[in-house]
Amino acid sequence: MILQGGACRDGATDTPGEAAPTSPGGVGGRGASANAVDGSLSEPASSSGEAALAGSSGEGALAGSSVGGRAAVRPEGGGAPAAPRRAPLFRERALAAHQRGDVPAEVLRVAPPWATWSIALSALLIVGALLAAAFTSIEVTSLGRGILQASGSPQVLTTQAAGAVQAVAVRAGEPVAAGQEIVRLTSATSAASLLEASRQLGLAERGLEDFRSRRKPRYAERARHLRAQSDALGQRAESARQTVERMERKAKMLEGLRRESLATPLQFEDAAEEVAVAQRGALAVEQDRARVLDQLASVEAEAAAEEWKLVALAEGARARRDGLELELEAAVVRAPSDGVIGSISVKPGDAVAVGAPVGRLIPAGAPRAAAVYLPERDRAFVEPGAAVRVELDQLPAWEFGALNGRVLRVATEIATARDLQDTFGDHVPSREPMYRVDVGLEQDDAYARLAPRLRAESLADVRFTLRRRRVIAVLFEPLQRWWR
Repeated sequence: MILQGGACRDGATDTPGEAAPTSPGGVGGRGASANAVDGSLSEPASSSGEAALAGSSGEGALAGSSVGGRAAVRPEGGGAPAAPRRAPLFRERALAAHQRGDVPAEVLRVAPPWATWSIALSALLIVGALLAAAFTSIEVTSLGRGILQASGSPQVLTTQAAGAVQAVAVRAGEPVAAGQEIVRLTSATSAASLLEASRQLGLAERGLEDFRSRRKPRYAERARHLRAQSDALGQRAESARQTVERMERKAKMLEGLRRESLATPLQFEDAAEEVAVAQRGALAVEQDRARVLDQLASVEAEAAAEEWKLVALAEGARARRDGLELELEAAVVRAPSDGVIGSISVKPGDAVAVGAPVGRLIPAGAPRAAAVYLPERDRAFVEPGAAVRVELDQLPAWEFGALNGRVLRVATEIATARDLQDTFGDHVPSREPMYRVDVGLEQDDAYARLAPRLRAESLADVRFTLRRRRVIAVLFEPLQRWWR
């Protein structure tokens, strides 16, 4: 701060209420001096100095050097007062000194004694900060959005038939056992059709059982009787063949004797006749045996045909019943294994197609891994085995701490919208290109402390350490971008 011409060298000051000395000119002289100074700063004063006298007592009033250089005059008598007098801009002693030319030649510097040291200390701090920024590095991290997973991957529950949702048996968060019903759909196959098919199957099975217990034994008895007849006739036919052979030998012998005239022609003719009779008898026995065998075959074929018909009827009824059961079973979505229902995406009355998802099943057990999605720009800095920090949304890190983890696998391709929707549902964390990173949770003290509170499908922020950078490079990065 520099004060020039406004203070006396002897340090004299004006205090409020102190009377200013008058110049040799009296009142008029003071007005003239004020006007002279005022005229040198703003505008020329009038020739009369525009001084005013107030009151009948003859006391003079100095108008003062206002910015406009004009004095307020109180009119004599009891008229309305003029505008209030403004405070003088300059002290009267300073004005008098200015008129006398008593102005110090040097400037008066007003500065605290510690200003130099403050400037030096500030410069030292700035240089130290620059040196520290040049030799100190910081970690560059990336924050990914993830979800905790149990030992097995979550399973999407889908329908095997089309229809409308008839009932939802469980709610999200409920534990279920393998085979438990989750969602039931309405089906074109009614329970009445299944009951009718079961009734037809029962009738067919009872008919088959009746045949096998009653009629089939009768068929077997007839077949056994015919088989006995066939055996007897077979024995008779064998005996007849032996008789024919014996008669033929006798006739042949007599023929030889007749040629030698040892037997008469009549004996030979009788022997030939006996051979013919024996042959006819043997032929009749063979025919009877063949007829009995035909009857046996017919009885066996009839029994087999009736049994086959009844078996086919029962099998057809069973196949129809099983098909209806499969259709009805396809209309029911069941839990493939033990676990916890993560979500249910349908409600009664919704129409679904074949293969439509109706919910998610989370395997039982505490989560031991996390599926994390990071921006694609950070892929080059994430490697398997890198340490990460998992901060759960449900358990604030400032109160419960964070979990430690390791990168297990880094995907080689960008995640699709279906992948993100399967993991996060409708709450996709970002629309920019992302890739999946599988993280395993460390089984340390932090995990043991939070294990009772951990739930699969819990959302979490996962912090990755990408690399280290100099502080000065980070500070000047905006400038580098602008320069490029």
